[in-house]
Amino acid sequence: MSTDYEFQPSDVEIHNAVLQDDWSSVSEVFKVNPGLRMRPINVLSDTPLMLAVGINRSNHFASELVSSLKADGNLQAALNATNYKGDTALHHAVKVGNVKGVNLLMMNSFDPNIALRYNKEGQTPLLLAAWLVRNKPMLESMYFELGVFYYPHNLMYSDKSLIFGTLLTPTIDAGFLGQQYKY
Repeated sequence: MSTDYEFQPSDVEIHNAVLQDDWSSVSEVFKVNPGLRMRPINVLSDTPLMLAVGINRSNHFASELVSSLKADGNLQAALNATNYKGDTALHHAVKVGNVKGVNLLMMNSFDPNIALRYNKEGQTPLLLAAWLVRNKPMLESMYFELGVFYYPHNLMYSDKSLIFGTLLTPTIDAGFLGQQYKY
């Protein structure tokens, strides 16, 4: 657990708003103190974005939060933020099979390689998606966004390819054998 977390009364209000998918109840709080959108709101060091995409029922809240962060240039920092396990918001979305959340984060990131960011357990969101196989459209969307269906000589890093890299076994397990021929 994080020792950096310091409770603020607004944390409970933000947490409840995320759980209820109620952006309007905290939008004014965020306007007055925009830093609250990116700071941890629990002892696990989860940010509002991590919670919103990690419960798979607060997609409106997540979308509004992403728009707000993007408008003032803080989105990439929020996407790169990690909790005490080293998980990003994308790790959270993948773990619960939140396809809308994954697509929201991937489409709004300036860096599609957020799907290749390792947590402290050595897991990337892409590898988790392949292992968990909760939702093939989510996995296919992430694979396509990163170009992992291409032959390794077309990639900057060959371990991102489904043909030779660490993704081969989970990809076969997920039923994606031969998918690279679609692209």
